[in-house]
Amino acid sequence: AVSASEQADQWTLALGLVHRMPALMPSPDAVSCTVAMRACEKGEHWKLAFAVLHGMRSSEVKPDLISHNAAISTFDKAYQWQLASNVLEEMTRCLVRPDEISWSAEISACERLGLWEQ
Repeated sequence: AVSASEQADQWTLALGLVHRMPALMPSPDAVSCTVAMRACEKGEHWKLAFAVLHGMRSSEVKPDLISHNAAISTFDKAYQWQLASNVLEEMTRCLVRPDEISWSAEISACERLGLWEQ
């Protein structure tokens, strides 16, 4: 259901489902949280994506490579290069190895603001 909400560009529905999952079964996992962040990206709601990522970090759900990349991409498109950089740094602290997608989104975030030397 969360994935279908993302596909239909229904970011509010996707976030609502992830938010209500603890009261229902199953509880949110990395996949459902990542889908919610992608829905936020499509809906241009980077602050909500940040909240999902933060919620993952403070719960039993640990962000994986794909969820980190979803967050970086969301922040990139919202011109939030500092948040994108923070996520990249957090990945290395969590022993999640950035891949080409991670670096490409980070470079894009800096490039959008003319910060390519960063």
